[in-house]
Parts: sequence; structure tokens; C-alpha cells
Amino acid sequence: MKETLDKFLVQIEMMNLNISSGKPALKKPLCLLLLISKFENKTINENKIRFIELEKELGELILSFGARPNKSGPKPNQPFQYMNSSTFWDIHLPNGVEMTHKRDLSLKILRDSETYVTLDQEIFEMLNNSREFRAIATEFILKKWWPETIQEEILSSLSLPVYFPISTRPPRNKEFAEKVLSNFRYRCAICGFNATFNKSHFGLDGAHIKWFSQKGPDIVHNGLSLCKIHHWAFDKGAITIEPKNLTIEVSPLFVGRDHQSIEIIESFNGKEIFPFKEEMPEARYLDWHYEYIFMH
Repeated sequence: MKETLDKFLVQIEMMNLNISSGKPALKKPLCLLLLISKFENKTINENKIRFIELEKELGELILSFGARPNKSGPKPNQPFQYMNSSTFWDIHLPNGVEMTHKRDLSLKILRDSETYVTLDQEIFEMLNNSREFRAIATEFILKKWWPETIQEEILSSLSLPVYFPISTRPPRNKEFAEKVLSNFRYRCAICGFNATFNKSHFGLDGAHIKWFSQKGPDIVHNGLSLCKIHHWAFDKGAITIEPKNLTIEVSPLFVGRDHQSIEIIESFNGKEIFPFKEEMPEARYLDWHYEYIFMH
């Protein structure tokens, strides 16, 4: 079964994602994570996966974690259809309907009772029978496409299995974090939070502007010193930083429902970030965040 897992991970690594201006949509990885969660919760009984069983949940996941904003909606039909380019995913269509990779199939066809996907049988049996291998596949997918702030939220929202042995977690780049924090004088670039606990810096992260999982480099120009809540809000796309004048922009989709949440997030809209010491965050990384992560 270990050979089957290795084959599955290689196929995931090779999976083609829709890319626009160098920014991949994360719909296929989310579809796989949803599928793994259904194996985990024992809601898949046979090797026939129907779109109507995934449609609603997958759409919600794409809206929350799909990364690239899309004004036309989440379109969960796309990963269900186009994952057919991977060898582990075989879509079956009603008689007379031909598969295409040039246009979206209609929702009517995808919701048809004769439309379903079968997984490679060995991979199906592995996901169905091994919680350990489900957890390893989950970790592989999460680490490949999302930063840790978002990984934990996806794990929680889907009740996915966890498998984080020390040997599989790459060490954090402490030098990168320290240089980024130093560049902002050990305070949050958004709110100015600056504290120590037990003589150590407390509650601050050296955050990547362009995610490390998306080939964002470990350099100070790609870093911001952020407190925990603003790091999470930045990675979620609730806030961004305008590249030219380094002002904070709050997503119109964020709505503070009490005075405290308004103070913590909304009140910073239009304000400049706290000054850096030497190295200015580069516009190309801030542009990437604005276009790819920020929820307009």
C-alpha cells in the first residue's frame, strides 16, 4: 500500500492547475481534501463519486480557501471535470456526451445520475482503509499549496486526519523571520504590537508576502512583521498593502460586528504601515498578494 501512496503523491505533484497570470487556482487541491474528509468520515461507500455529493461543500471551500478571487463565483464543477487530466481520476458521462477540456460541461450533465467519477482502484482502497495514508496525503496537499496559518483552518473546517511527524516538517527559516522582525523594529507593521514574554519576543511572525508554498522567497523584501491576528487576516485576504504608498486596504467583504473587531481590522483602512528600518517590501510581492490573495 505504501507504493500506492507514493504513486498518488507523485500524481498530485504533477497535477495541472488552472493558471492565470502566474497564479494557480486551488480548486483541485480543495476537491481532493474534501474527498479525503469524506473517506475519513465514512460517507463514501463505493468507488462512484458524484458531483452532487461534493458541489455545495466544494463551492464553500473554494470561496473560503481558493485563494484567487473570482467574480463569476466558485465554480466547483471545474475541478470535478478537469481533474480528469490526472490518471487517478476517471469521469464517466451519460451516453452520447463526450468529455472535453476546452469548455465546461453543463451543470445539468454533471448533476445527472449517470455522471460519476471513479478513482484508481488501488488509490480508492488505500484512502478507504488507511487513516495514516489519508493523513499523509492531507499533509502533502496542505503544505504544497497553503501557508501554515491557512493549513490549520482547513484542517479544522474539514475535520481532516493529522499526521505531522517531526521528520516531515521542514524547519522554519529562523534567519528570515529574525531579519524581517528586525526590519520592522520588532513590531507589527499593521498595528504596531510590540511585546515580550519571558524575555523573548512575543506574538509576532516574520510573514511571507508571497507565500512560501507559491515559491515566495525567504528574503526580507518578501517579508512583513505581523502580529498573529494580522498575519492570519493578511493570509486570508482580509487585508492587503498597497504597493506604491504602503497603505493598508481592508477587504469590503470584511464586516466588523462589534467595536473591538472594527478597531482591530477596519480602523486601519487607509493608514500607512509602520515604517521599516532599511528594506522596503517589494512591489512585485505586494502586487501578487493584492491580485491573488486579497478579496476585492
